[in-house]
Amino acid sequence: MKKILVLLLLMFASTITVNAGEIYYSNKYGVEFNKEQYEFFTEMYYEGYQEYMTIEDFKYFSENEMSAELVETNYSSQSIMPMAELATGTKKTLKISKISGGTNAFITIVADWFQNPSTKSNDVIGARFASTDLFDNPTTTIVSSSGTKKLTNIDRQTNGFGQTLLISGTGIKITQTYKVRTGGTVYASYQRAKQVISAADSRKYTISSDGYGSVFKFNGKGVSIYDNSEGVSMSI
Repeated sequence: MKKILVLLLLMFASTITVNAGEIYYSNKYGVEFNKEQYEFFTEMYYEGYQEYMTIEDFKYFSENEMSAELVETNYSSQSIMPMAELATGTKKTLKISKISGGTNAFITIVADWFQNPSTKSNDVIGARFASTDLFDNPTTTIVSSSGTKKLTNIDRQTNGFGQTLLISGTGIKITQTYKVRTGGTVYASYQRAKQVISAADSRKYTISSDGYGSVFKFNGKGVSIYDNSEGVSMSI
């Protein structure tokens, strides 16, 4: 009887070890996540972002330990309103997350629409850097009922960058990913167009601490068209 009990315990322990490394989720691009990796990307981005990740997206983080416990996150103040106030208050949230990787840090920005915007035009997303700079080129991903779109073209300035994006569809979620050198602070902003604006006019700004969201100082039409929503920041 004791031998049988010991055998059963050993089998149970073996099952736990195997399950710890088992595939927890696979997406349409053939990317396989164990549970820890899945939770890491939920923390860095949002629950469900894993479905849109390519193998290249996954490998981008491969030099780091993919643990949700190592991720640091900040939200804009408009994002922490009670859920009951969302209908009459904020329609979107903005989040910045980081995980350190030696001499650089991985940054993700997530703009999440709780309600669909009445005007869908050329919005602007980007960042201002203080005592740090880009290590690589940012990638912006737009997920909505219109499909998935990735953008890599940015308006790079000496102290940061911006990117114009034309939003469409419903269930809009926007993410931006890049690496910066450690030391300093990243200030990120997402500005919504309250009225239709051309892509050319959306790019008329300088990156400035006294701009909208502490990032975008618009001139021309953008001054009255963008919503001047609060940005987020993170010490690197």
